[in-house]
Amino acid sequence: MKAHNLVRAVLFAAIPLAAQTWQVRPEWVHADEAFLASDALQGRGSATRDEQIAAIYIASQFESFGLKPASNTPGFIQPVELETAQLDGKAQLTIGGHVLHEGADFYLGTSPGNGANGAVHLINAADLATAKVEAGASIFVRGVPASAQAFAALRTAGVSLIVAPGTKAQLDRFETAGTTRITPRIVGVPQIPPPSIIYLKEEAVLALEDVKDGTPVSLNIQATHSTKFTYNAMAMLPGTNPSADTILITAHLDHLGLGAPINGDAIYNGADDDASGVTAVLEIARALAAGPAPRRNILFVCFGSEESGGIGARWFRENPPMPLTNISANLEFEMIGVADPENKVPKGTMFLSGWERSNLGPALKEHGALLGPDPFPQQQFFRRSDNYPLALKGVVAHTAAAGGTPPIYHKPNDDLDHIDIPLMTQLIQSMIEPLRWLVNSDFKPAWNPGGAPTGN
Repeated sequence: MKAHNLVRAVLFAAIPLAAQTWQVRPEWVHADEAFLASDALQGRGSATRDEQIAAIYIASQFESFGLKPASNTPGFIQPVELETAQLDGKAQLTIGGHVLHEGADFYLGTSPGNGANGAVHLINAADLATAKVEAGASIFVRGVPASAQAFAALRTAGVSLIVAPGTKAQLDRFETAGTTRITPRIVGVPQIPPPSIIYLKEEAVLALEDVKDGTPVSLNIQATHSTKFTYNAMAMLPGTNPSADTILITAHLDHLGLGAPINGDAIYNGADDDASGVTAVLEIARALAAGPAPRRNILFVCFGSEESGGIGARWFRENPPMPLTNISANLEFEMIGVADPENKVPKGTMFLSGWERSNLGPALKEHGALLGPDPFPQQQFFRRSDNYPLALKGVVAHTAAAGGTPPIYHKPNDDLDHIDIPLMTQLIQSMIEPLRWLVNSDFKPAWNPGGAPTGN
């Protein structure tokens, strides 16, 4: 044990047990939130200079706590090279004898930056979750899907094109200067391209009523391709047992950046999504670094570009600082700054996505964590955060959140004025001792039978 760790351990051990509990201070929570969600960072858009500034802030905090760069890593920030596209806004969709134009007939919701060709595979909206599709397929949806999450199974299957009637909310968003969400390609990482998703206007839906299964379809897109970088901030608290495994504690540091103005405000600050999660990671790191060195290694990571398709987490999965088999658990924090408006998650607690899938949540709760089951199974939150790419590779990985989708979700008023600092402080405080127990125990996080997800 290094001399400074020995001194720290001796001093800590000399404190009476009742006084050893670390106190998370609300002014620290407020300070982290105030910087990360400030207008100066312009919403920390994925792969922007503002995201990089947020990563530098997080890295500097990690270093100030006495954490170290992760194994085989030169510093606290990992740049990830991306190839992205700039679209001209004039996409053209041809289905059989119908030729439709972006803006006039449809909006291009998301795109990898290239076109698609194939034959239509018709699916009723009610059957999206169970439909059998092949990679590269072009899907035409009959009826309005219940939500954007209805396409989750199609994305996982690797379809290339989804054409569906737009909901009123989707069409209204684009009418008020919405833009296509571009999913960049991670340079050097094999990946299945995400689909282009087209939201049809009402007139186009009526015009395509005669489309049959197998009708030829093509999407023509003109794009200019370029490279840019996103950033992960990462640090290690080394354990005392060189052969011990690693506990991974994470959040995502980006948000939506600048977008369509609402009530004159175009900065999507992302105070809840996910400056609140980053704040939890920082304050947990501060607490655990101040005590005796843990038995297990603890790796703290704040991922970049989650909002662009979990890019930082997927890059980490393919380039981990240690084998993924050495990471026994991942706990992601996301949106813990606002209580659930429907009170499905009792105020003062968090839900753990995929609670029933493993033994991790119940074990942490038993040791005092304010955690419980996910009351929103239809929202598929387990699949919608940075835990999921790691879970697909076998890591027992979950996300903790305070509620579902509050009214400020993905809006400019997701700002500091709408964050409940006492709630955040309470929730973070509840995790300190359970995590201290976890990183010093022999407990083995494990998937319950049938709980491990499958896919790519």
